[in-house]
Amino acid sequence: MRAVAIDRKLKAGEALFRRGSKTAGLFEVVIGRIRLTRVDRSGSELVLHVAGPGETLAEPSLFSSEYHCDAVASTNAIVHVYPKREVLTAFAENPKAAQAFSARLAHQVMNLRTRIEQRNIRSARERVRHFLALNAAPDGRTVQLSGTLKDLAASHPGGA
Repeated sequence: MRAVAIDRKLKAGEALFRRGSKTAGLFEVVIGRIRLTRVDRSGSELVLHVAGPGETLAEPSLFSSEYHCDAVASTNAIVHVYPKREVLTAFAENPKAAQAFSARLAHQVMNLRTRIEQRNIRSARERVRHFLALNAAPDGRTVQLSGTLKDLAASHPGGA
């Protein structure tokens, strides 16, 4: 599918798409970070996810006519745009590709459930312990952080 991808460059603060706009397809971050956000009733921005290099975003757009959140570059970024029609055709022609994509989505659901679990932990100390336990390297002593601490806190409601 990479053959049909279109590269798009974004400057920090530039929108990749806005809530309510017509869907074009899904995206893969090549360089930089993209924030998925919504604005709540009080006008506060809620960060749903911060996608970094190698991550995809807007997967539901394959099955929706409009985007359900905003995607804004946190940094200068380059993304691959995978057009909706080509992706769906590739899935129809290649069930193994569709299965791999489904597995990736299942992994994202598991990560989301973990974030919800962490959000429900009241004690900051216990949230940090939970985060470290889930993200420790095989040596059990190191944790690789990606992005800034602000990104980490925003992607783990209640703080990390």
